[in-house]
Amino acid sequence: MSPENRTLSDMRTNHTWQANTQHSKRPIHQKLCLMTGYRSSSGVQRVLVALLAPALVAPALFSAPVVAAERAASYGIDLTATQWGLTAVRAQEAWTISEGEGVTVAVLDTGVDGTHPDLAGRVLPGWSTLDNSALAVDQDNDSDQHGTHVATIIGGDNDADGVAGLAPKVTILPVQVLGSNGGTDRTVAAGIDWAVANGADIINLSLGGAKSIFDNGGNISCTAVGRAFDAGVVVIVAAGNSGSSRNPENRPASCRGALSVAALDENLERTFFSSYDATVGIAAPGRRIVAGVPTAAELPYAQWDGTSMAAPYVAAAAALLRSAHPEWTATEVVTALRTSAVDVNSPGFDPETGSGALDAAAALGLPARTLAQAKASIHAVTVPRILSAASDALTTSLRWEAPVGAAVKSYRVSYVAEIGQAPVSIEFAGDKLAGSLAVDAFLSGFLTVTAITSAGERVSMPFNGVELAIVELPEVPQPKVTKLTARWVDKGIEFNITTDGPAGTVNATALDWNYGLLGNTDVKVKSGKKSTLLLMEVSPASEARAHVAVISAGVDGNRKQFDLLPQYPLAGLVLTSGPARLAVKGSSNFVCLMEQRACAGEIVELRDAKSRKVLGSTRVLENLEFTIMINRLDLRSEKLVLTLKGKNASPILPVIVYKPTANGKPTGNTPTGEAPAKETPSGDSPPITPPAPDDTKPEAPREVKPAIQSATTTNTTNGSAPTAAQRASVMTGKR
Repeated sequence: MSPENRTLSDMRTNHTWQANTQHSKRPIHQKLCLMTGYRSSSGVQRVLVALLAPALVAPALFSAPVVAAERAASYGIDLTATQWGLTAVRAQEAWTISEGEGVTVAVLDTGVDGTHPDLAGRVLPGWSTLDNSALAVDQDNDSDQHGTHVATIIGGDNDADGVAGLAPKVTILPVQVLGSNGGTDRTVAAGIDWAVANGADIINLSLGGAKSIFDNGGNISCTAVGRAFDAGVVVIVAAGNSGSSRNPENRPASCRGALSVAALDENLERTFFSSYDATVGIAAPGRRIVAGVPTAAELPYAQWDGTSMAAPYVAAAAALLRSAHPEWTATEVVTALRTSAVDVNSPGFDPETGSGALDAAAALGLPARTLAQAKASIHAVTVPRILSAASDALTTSLRWEAPVGAAVKSYRVSYVAEIGQAPVSIEFAGDKLAGSLAVDAFLSGFLTVTAITSAGERVSMPFNGVELAIVELPEVPQPKVTKLTARWVDKGIEFNITTDGPAGTVNATALDWNYGLLGNTDVKVKSGKKSTLLLMEVSPASEARAHVAVISAGVDGNRKQFDLLPQYPLAGLVLTSGPARLAVKGSSNFVCLMEQRACAGEIVELRDAKSRKVLGSTRVLENLEFTIMINRLDLRSEKLVLTLKGKNASPILPVIVYKPTANGKPTGNTPTGEAPAKETPSGDSPPITPPAPDDTKPEAPREVKPAIQSATTTNTTNGSAPTAAQRASVMTGKR
């Protein structure tokens, strides 16, 4: 996969990072992410903590989208009271001047549901750059719900039913650049160019990823952003959700021509997840944001957090300005937005919130307000949010957040089987944030929490993400893993598991660099503080030995983890290629990504180990793989040596690759006349040693405790055993 084709995703928060999937230990596969993560209080989602592609909780489905749309339209629920963001940006005042008439906003995202009741009639035919196909207006084209959520923040109609967008009369131009598994730098760039060519006045990009995951730094989409801005299009981009983890520079937020948007909470402070740097231009509401999702959901609305939600507020404000001042350039629109913002952090510009909090009314020329006035207006409308709920068939228990800045006298928790029916309710004291009521809300119905204040009642977003409560059994004492180490040995992976507590059974697992299963087994341990050795067999020819392995051991959820470094930092396999030809195929993945050596463009040389004659050379490709074709007649010894040379490859890393015999089959798992590599402490790579004489005896294996059941092992990336032509022993290390 070339750098520009590494996947991108959206900007929802995910309490680690994002949809930039932080759980991945494979940097080459990190996603450019949807900037959203906490999906709550809707008829669709619960809390998500996915940052590579988030797994979604399945919504309740109807027979067809049109039926869902009719049912959604008939609910008659006005959710605008839950939209504190509209108050924060002064929507009501801004609408006295402009509602976005005559402006087209391109939503480059996962697609848009054109049948949603808050958007119907104002969604243009769109385009998908994922497969270069047209998007019809009369169907749900949203692959992940994210694009519809963004579109309704921008342009949901203001009809006291459902939600309202900040620019309720704009036209939405959907461009699908992300699928359920993300998109690429190229799909985003193509979407930007298509949007400009098809009349977009504003472009919203609630997506992004760390610049560092691209060898080209995301320059393809960056160039497209610059072209769009030069063409007079205002380009709004989510800043990213990495503020609490490493906070890398994000693209395309940091591109020339992009207005990068940070996320604010109800106190007009930067949210903990919002990325920050000198490229942030402005900030907008990005926490507990209620907006629409596709109409296939039982209730087509959801409440999410993320810079994905902040960016569309700014895009909508830009649309209000474009409608009121069609003669303005993109620079004039951006300048008006930033110079009218409410200063919310240190005086003047700051890297956390840029020029300050968006004020759409002030941008349109209405009198500005102070920070204290802005906060007071928000605190007067905030509502509770239900965090989670679980039912055991008799009782439903739930937790919620208090409305920010409000003095709550009491709470009322309510359940309705269907919207419009009489509720079952129970009240709790104002200092309570959890409670139960005697109903089963697991299979159907909605929960709400009402905060009762001196100024009136504030009702939460309806919630139906009720889980099945798990009945906890009496706890049985179990051994606890207090320390875990591991190392590569001839036969596989040797676990050293230190436990404390009663005797029992401990589970041990090994995953390869691709999170494929290398082995999973149980071992009995004795009581007290004991160390137990366990051997998990892995083939000597397994490619897993050339990559990081993730080792874990424990009981149930109480586990220790250990990252076992490669035994062979550089992989090489000999493949036959005709009667007189060999192909030596290898990968420098680990050496490049973890040691910053042997990356794309470096020279690979194949030498005869005895004569040191160069038999062939090539360059490491962008996917960090290489292949060298050689003539078998050129070989003078039983061993071949791969070396990587170049500005990053110092010292040179040799790899001994064993030559197949004349019939094309490998000579065996150990080379003639060479001793096995000496074992090293856990996680260390073996040093390079010169070939030993034929009479050298291999090191005696350590005595290890047998597993209760034999471990399952895999020899290749896909878990299958290698073919005879592919098997070869590899020995490498550091000089």
